[in-house]
Amino acid sequence: MSRKGGGKVVVPPGVWKTGRIELKSNVNLHLEEGAELHFSGNIKDYLPVALTRYEGIEVYSLGALVYADNQEI
Repeated sequence: MSRKGGGKVVVPPGVWKTGRIELKSNVNLHLEEGAELHFSGNIKDYLPVALTRYEGIEVYSLGALVYADNQEI
């Protein structure tokens, strides 16, 4: 969707296994009723690491499960 300039990503009902979801500018993520995201337990699904802040200290972390950095609404 990002390469097309934006739009809406709809997750239909069901159980979906995924790694990190990286949100991009002008892309909206919508989960329909009954849709479940199950995040994997594999570290490789959350790479690359992200620079973040923990208790005021900058650290590299696997980051959030749903992640956006320097994006516009």
